[in-house]
Amino acid sequence: MPSVDLLQLCIIHIRDFGLLGDCYKVLGDTYLRLCQWDSAKNTLSKALKNHRAAGSRKGEADDLQSLAWIYYYKGDLALATQSYLEALSLHRTIKDSWGEARDLEKLGNLFACMENLKDSEQSLVNALSVYHTISNCLGEANTLQSLRKVYCRRNDFFKAECTYRKAASLHHSLQDRLGEATDHSNLAVMYIETGDLDEAEASLHAALNLYCTIHNRLGEANSLQDLGRVYLYREDLPNAAGTLKHALALHQAVQAQIGEAGDLASLGEKRCCDAVDLWCTIRAPLGEGNTLLTLGKVYTKTGRFNEAERVLTQVLELHRVIEWAKENIQADEKALEELRRE
Repeated sequence: MPSVDLLQLCIIHIRDFGLLGDCYKVLGDTYLRLCQWDSAKNTLSKALKNHRAAGSRKGEADDLQSLAWIYYYKGDLALATQSYLEALSLHRTIKDSWGEARDLEKLGNLFACMENLKDSEQSLVNALSVYHTISNCLGEANTLQSLRKVYCRRNDFFKAECTYRKAASLHHSLQDRLGEATDHSNLAVMYIETGDLDEAEASLHAALNLYCTIHNRLGEANSLQDLGRVYLYREDLPNAAGTLKHALALHQAVQAQIGEAGDLASLGEKRCCDAVDLWCTIRAPLGEGNTLLTLGKVYTKTGRFNEAERVLTQVLELHRVIEWAKENIQADEKALEELRRE
């Protein structure tokens, strides 16, 4: 990773707008890798200003692409969309096919967050076409992963499965074990959603083997968490508890608090409350709401209706303030309806 101090020293002595823009771009991307979002945004804005002054459309397009990611991360989806569209127009003008494909891929993911599945699919299909034209198999495989999610949300599970298998095949041909493991892991999540627990278990074991091979403990922990869910759905409580405890130990070892919270939420009522506390600590309202939803359902099943109503109402309030949580809100409302029928 470039040195922040060295880049700042270079910036002091550079007078050329183009070179100054390039230095600010590298510095901004470095801040991004360090998760220093405000510094990254301010620095990339300076890069954009200097690249525009130098008439560098390539620099301007790349700056807009990086800024769009920050807006997306911060939840400003409208500004993220505008920045990606500006970057796309510039990349097309200068015939930068790789930049164009990246813009289309990111726009597809962004439209999916905004529940605009039609435009999401079209953008991702266009990205696939460009990646294929320039023989970028990795970009193609990663875009197929995103397209699968769109098909899943449309409940078109046949297309989703075919798409993911294509992605896994491409990742395998590239010897990208991380990508291939991610494909198997996400395919397993789809199988869990459709109730095909045998296929889910097989996919998770395939993912686990790959994650272990590349010593990716976070991927291993996440796959164990999903495998624990499979055992829970089968009511195989001994295997579920052992697997989730293993996942919890790994998540704690790599300091993955989001994964840790998910493990705790699956390990029972007391652990579910611990998970809620952890979500609050790391300021993740979506995770907090989802865990409270689980807790509310536990209260409903055990006849603690007043507590269930209180918790489920809190869940609904949490999810309503999140712009892209429409599916979660629907699940919350369904849980409340089920409670009121008791």
